[in-house]
Amino acid sequence: MEHSIWWLFFAMAAGVGIFFSLLIFTRPEKPRRGTAALGILVLVFSITLIQYVLHWSGNFRSFPHMAGLWQACNYLYGPLLLFFFWPNKKLLGISKLWHFLPFIFLLFVWLPFGILSAGEKLEWTQANSPFQTHLLPHDAFLLLLHPALMVGTQMLYVGFFFYRSKKDESEEKSFKRLIAFLFLGFVAANATYFVLVRTPYFNLLWDYLISLAMTIIIFRLGLLAFHQPTILFLPKKEQQEKYTTSSLSLAQSRVLARRIQGLVEEEEKFLEPDLRLPWLANQLDTSTQYVSQAINEYFGCSFSQWINRYRIEYACKLLQEGASAKEAGYQSGFNNLSTFYQVFKKEKGMPPAKYANEVV
Repeated sequence: MEHSIWWLFFAMAAGVGIFFSLLIFTRPEKPRRGTAALGILVLVFSITLIQYVLHWSGNFRSFPHMAGLWQACNYLYGPLLLFFFWPNKKLLGISKLWHFLPFIFLLFVWLPFGILSAGEKLEWTQANSPFQTHLLPHDAFLLLLHPALMVGTQMLYVGFFFYRSKKDESEEKSFKRLIAFLFLGFVAANATYFVLVRTPYFNLLWDYLISLAMTIIIFRLGLLAFHQPTILFLPKKEQQEKYTTSSLSLAQSRVLARRIQGLVEEEEKFLEPDLRLPWLANQLDTSTQYVSQAINEYFGCSFSQWINRYRIEYACKLLQEGASAKEAGYQSGFNNLSTFYQVFKKEKGMPPAKYANEVV
């Protein structure tokens, strides 16, 4: 009876997590970039909880289809939270794909097991790990399954979160720092499990308590962000008031925003000091009002703010390569150094020269 209460609690927690993640994707407000990462993170952890419940309750034999996936999921939490922290980064951009390589690799190795029937899965697990496959040598992926590497990778992200949040001078600094502490607690609980499970002191109650701590932390992270909707979503009221008379629908706005983004990124148009809304509108055969609306609704900022973010990131690369602040400012598309210094400090929390000395 005591154990069944724990199973019921975690099953309900998994259901709440799935509902919460679906709520993020179905809200009427336009989500900010990065919101999807948080929704996926909570969904992934909820699915992991389901696997735990199946294991604890002895129902694994009835539904063995997710066996082993929790190990691969350990490599998702850090990258997903990273893209929630910095929503200007593309979640699925090719240059950012390396964050997900351990998960993708393990998923590929797990696939031959995943496509088996339930009976075949049970026979397989009696003699093999779900990650054992004839497609790849065992030693090629054994290291990725080692607890020290799983927890160590998560700790690298924790350290990076604290480092970036310390240098963040935006209004969201305290919020980001709190999230970093929550993720540190999650990683600590995860590490505690891997340590205790190898000692004679470990029992099922410890497993429950550690999983409870991880559940509270993940859901607290989600609720914390959800209670501050301006961090996750664009204010619906403001959108309606600003574009009340616009005939451009939200769906059309999103399509146009992606076209604008493709044009600006692929051809690096943000490096041109004279880049203006009319030029973009002309290239895309639309109006300046629609271009402005699409950028505002999809990226949550004005045209100049959006372009300046690209320029600042490019300037950071130049500074890292040894360029002076003046060179970085002009070469990144700013035609006024005063504006460059002002925007750089706002985005990075420090002047360009200080960034070059401390970060590079």
